[in-house]
Amino acid sequence: NVELRGSAAFCDHHEKLALFESGGDPYITMANKIFNATLNKKDNPTERGVGKATELGCGYGMGKDRFRDYLNAGPLGMPPTFLEDIEALKAWANPYDKVVRDYREQNWPIVEMWRKLEKVLIDMTYDKTDYMLGLIRVTFESLWGPNGLRLHYPQQGYRNRQWSYLSADGWTNLFGGKVLENIIQFLCRTIICENMVLVHAMAEFLNGRVCLQVHDEIVTLIWESITDEFDKFVYDIMHQRVSWLPTCPLTSEADIGPTYS
Repeated sequence: NVELRGSAAFCDHHEKLALFESGGDPYITMANKIFNATLNKKDNPTERGVGKATELGCGYGMGKDRFRDYLNAGPLGMPPTFLEDIEALKAWANPYDKVVRDYREQNWPIVEMWRKLEKVLIDMTYDKTDYMLGLIRVTFESLWGPNGLRLHYPQQGYRNRQWSYLSADGWTNLFGGKVLENIIQFLCRTIICENMVLVHAMAEFLNGRVCLQVHDEIVTLIWESITDEFDKFVYDIMHQRVSWLPTCPLTSEADIGPTYS
């Protein structure tokens, strides 16, 4: 859940950062809020699944209708989920709206960041704009990351009552939650890639190599005889906090096998 961690750090969500620091489960914490109960991963997999889908789906401004479609389609490898069929939520006329509101209440620093980024969209239309929003530098049509790369929004402006920019696929709509998604995925990819450089250097020294990256996964080919030692090295690397986002607690887990699938 590197995106949850990165989002909590970027948005100064101190309560969620403390949860990660203590090794807590954000999905169970969200489920406790939704179901007004004290749940656990072992005995309440369905409720935890709703908490997981809520945490991963609602962080970038998803509304109740889209959240309903998201759950009904079976997200994150889960079976299709219909909140209206869950006994504890049947009293609600629209349980999807209830869950979205629960998320926003519990994660108010993230909601506040959506609002700040709406203002950033205005500022990005002025050619003299140049200021810092946390570790992100805001300039004309661009957001610059700590690695010197940027998110570029060509011809960004307000059209037909909607912010948009000209992407490779045509005019693409923008809003605060979408900009936050762009920023968090940009920052988290930077974290993964910085770690991947170190993992590859050690793998190459041991006559192995990094094969590919898939979202927040690094896939490495290494000799079977040294997998345990290499696993420990990777674990230590992946837990090191980056200097430019020191409040973000990182962790990792690994699978070892003859194939990647």
